[in-house]
Amino acid sequence: EILAKFRNLHPEVTIQFRDVAQEELVEGVRLGEFELGVTYDLLPEDNITLTTLVQTVPYLLLSADHRFAGQKEITLHSLENDPCVLPDLTISRRYFKSLFDAVQITPNICFRTTTIEAARSFVANGLGYSILTQPIPSLEVFDGKRLVRARIAEPVPPVRIVCIQNSDLQLRPVAEAFKTFLQAEFSKKSGDFGL
Repeated sequence: EILAKFRNLHPEVTIQFRDVAQEELVEGVRLGEFELGVTYDLLPEDNITLTTLVQTVPYLLLSADHRFAGQKEITLHSLENDPCVLPDLTISRRYFKSLFDAVQITPNICFRTTTIEAARSFVANGLGYSILTQPIPSLEVFDGKRLVRARIAEPVPPVRIVCIQNSDLQLRPVAEAFKTFLQAEFSKKSGDFGL
């Protein structure tokens, strides 16, 4: 949606978009291959400047027929023995480990997936619960099964979505305009990133 809006405002601009793993994104920005990147907050990186776009609140994703499906808020402790579907990318793996460590539980990880859609499908089909940090457009998955969201009752660390750039390189005016546009768009949507 954001790319389409920017393109409509600036049809003369050609956007070259790449969907890559976080490590490749950071390396591409560091080498000047990418002027900007949007990602989750990183550990401190040399030559990388972070601009916060939005702070997100992690939440639980459950199947519509889960025993806690009607509750607005659920403790992670009450799910400790339930099967967990873990979004398993390098950055999310570190974050979820810190989240579970913060509440002093060891999750029963039964499934790992590198896509949110697979995690959603596994959860909707009753294979476990998951934790997400970004809003999802629909609580229905491809096979028609339904999901529910719930707040995590324990205090858990938030996640920041950031725009990254090489600290040593000056952005071209078009990239600076896109970064400003990103900040404005994420600011408008900040309510979508909590429960």
